[in-house]
Amino acid sequence: MIKKLHLKGALISAGRENRYGHPHQETLTTLQAAKVPYWLTAQQGMLIWAYGPGQSEKLQTTIKDSEK
Repeated sequence: MIKKLHLKGALISAGRENRYGHPHQETLTTLQAAKVPYWLTAQQGMLIWAYGPGQSEKLQTTIKDSEK
């Protein structure tokens, strides 16, 4: 089912050790099985996704100084 969406990636906002256990392992397993890359705020910090007309998409994280 998720493969039909043709996702380029998933941004998951959840705090470290949150009381709800988000994201659930089932969600991560589903994304991995569909080969969808994902980024977690609990691991990468604030996520900044920039895009616009005539621009290429850009994802920047604050904890790991990296861009995709």
